[in-house]
Amino acid sequence: MSKIEIYHQCGFRYNWNIDIYKEKNIGDGFILSPKDMEKNFLANMEDEDISKSFFDSQFYGLTLMSSQYLSYGFLDYVDNLSDYAEERKTIAKKNIDYQNGIKLKYLTIPTIDFSLLNDDNIFDNLYLKLFGETYDGNESNNLDLLNELVIKPFVEYIGTIDTEKKVLLTVIFDEEIAKNNDRFNNLITLITSYDIIDGIYLIPKCARSYKRISNIQFMIKIMELINLLKHSGMEVIIGNCDIESLLYVVAGADAVSLGIYENLRYYDGHRFLDETGPKKGPNPRMFSYKLLQWIDYTYLFPISEYYDMKDIFDNNEYYELTQIDTYKWHFHKSEPYKHYMISFCKILNDMPEDINERIEYVKQLLKNAQEMNTSFENNGIILDNNSGGAHLPYWMTILLQYKKKILGSD
Repeated sequence: MSKIEIYHQCGFRYNWNIDIYKEKNIGDGFILSPKDMEKNFLANMEDEDISKSFFDSQFYGLTLMSSQYLSYGFLDYVDNLSDYAEERKTIAKKNIDYQNGIKLKYLTIPTIDFSLLNDDNIFDNLYLKLFGETYDGNESNNLDLLNELVIKPFVEYIGTIDTEKKVLLTVIFDEEIAKNNDRFNNLITLITSYDIIDGIYLIPKCARSYKRISNIQFMIKIMELINLLKHSGMEVIIGNCDIESLLYVVAGADAVSLGIYENLRYYDGHRFLDETGPKKGPNPRMFSYKLLQWIDYTYLFPISEYYDMKDIFDNNEYYELTQIDTYKWHFHKSEPYKHYMISFCKILNDMPEDINERIEYVKQLLKNAQEMNTSFENNGIILDNNSGGAHLPYWMTILLQYKKKILGSD
């Protein structure tokens, strides 16, 4: 296994990602977000930065209306899936011409998240029109629709242009795929059926009870997918991921993403719909490398009463700024997020290249986190469900089951 690459998942306040990249050499490039970054902004980015980055076209819900997104004109006159189907070849050409016209590292084929589209009649009628048969409700058939509407027109157009860029296919991996072997196998067949596709931009989509993904079946199956695709010679880049990316790199992922706010570290397609209404800001948190968790800042006081804080939190300059008496905690403050980016990248950069050593490295991280949680409890520090270590035994099980079932070793 090679060194892990880390891409900044750009979104709201993407300037913090750019700052930490340029000032502290954190990360290897950017996943560019048209929802948040205007076309003119990308045109003025330095070639050196663009050439290490790729573009997420964000077709997920087909309804983005931010001024930034509209500046690209990808989905002009598209109000629903039927409109998109009519214009799919023109859309593919416009999108790929844009990507190929700037110095991006990859050309990226987008995807559509059908679960975000709520007009069943259009969906059923379109399926009948394209395939000459009635949609039977089998979600495996969504892959046929995705292939016809997105993958084919993009692949066909890319085949006609002069480019040396590698091609990524955006893939959403959800719980339905994880628990349905037929759909899992159909997805692999689809991904590997086009010679022009060099790798995938993989988006995990899994429900959570609290802040961490703990669905054992989902995690084992997505790790199996990563492993299979790597053995097929494909690149695998994981987007919208958080601390669980430690498990994705055990499975062989070439690169993972690094996001600021939680909605950039976890895929929720509703972010790509133009929903209105008040939004509650997140509670400020600090990332702990020892606990493998984001800790509610109100716990910092009791923790400091019993522990040397540098044994729990990476003692970089941004941590120190949060410890000044006059510091006002708020999710709009950059320091906790810049602290996280430096701290978590250290963990990833220390990851061994040998697969068995990599497994043991992550196993030890999980054991250390479990022991520290136990120590907290013994000292009367009871972390809430979103700050605690409830995910750790699930992740340990996932790691050991992957080693046993997929790699065939104990």
